[in-house]
Amino acid sequence: MEYFDELDKNLNDSIGSDDLKNTIDSYPCSLYNKLLNTSKYYFYNLFTQWMKDLEESGFWDESKGSINGHKIRYNLANKAFDAGTKTFSSRGLYVWGVGEKPRYVGKTDKTLRKRFKSRYLWGDGVPKQCELFRLILNKYTNKDVKKKYDIFRDKSKNKEIIDDELSTLKNDLEITSVNSFSRLVGALDFATYADKEDDLWFAVLPIEEKNKDYLDVMETFMILAANEYNYENGYPYLLNRDKVVK
Repeated sequence: MEYFDELDKNLNDSIGSDDLKNTIDSYPCSLYNKLLNTSKYYFYNLFTQWMKDLEESGFWDESKGSINGHKIRYNLANKAFDAGTKTFSSRGLYVWGVGEKPRYVGKTDKTLRKRFKSRYLWGDGVPKQCELFRLILNKYTNKDVKKKYDIFRDKSKNKEIIDDELSTLKNDLEITSVNSFSRLVGALDFATYADKEDDLWFAVLPIEEKNKDYLDVMETFMILAANEYNYENGYPYLLNRDKVVK
């Protein structure tokens, strides 16, 4: 949890306790809403500080040692797991991004290694999300990717249209199965904003907290914060904003 503590300290040093108190006092609302808005304020600044650190530190490679505070290109994941054994053995939060744009914020109450292994990076005969991203990016034009992304994201489309599009996509990519619709949508989202494979990266925020509710709350506020960060910077909304914004 050392990196999270360092990030938290840097944030407090940058905004100052007086600024935080003045912000809390300025909210003309009930105590509940003061606490809610204060949490949003804190996590927005925390996420912004994290993105600033990542940008300043640049992409991780083997010469940089610790993976904490770095963006990691997805195709260097295996090397990062070896270099960051302790980090990936922790629970925590993570962010996926494409270029300068954060695209997805998630959490795991298992270990970061298991989360990435089960969902994103390793195969078991069926392509995981990053393999789908690679296949899609190398098969379709940006225009075609965006078209397919919009179709699969459109909840008003009937099942027959979705099934037809899915069958076409599997034939195009020469795969027999997609074992998770959400992973396919995630891969299409990544490919929508990427020009090349190296544009896709992730970063992790290890948190040695065993209370699942604590991680759930942190994830919720970090999604809200990341979504606000994207809005403020002119980036598209997060892929999973619907998890907390209805």
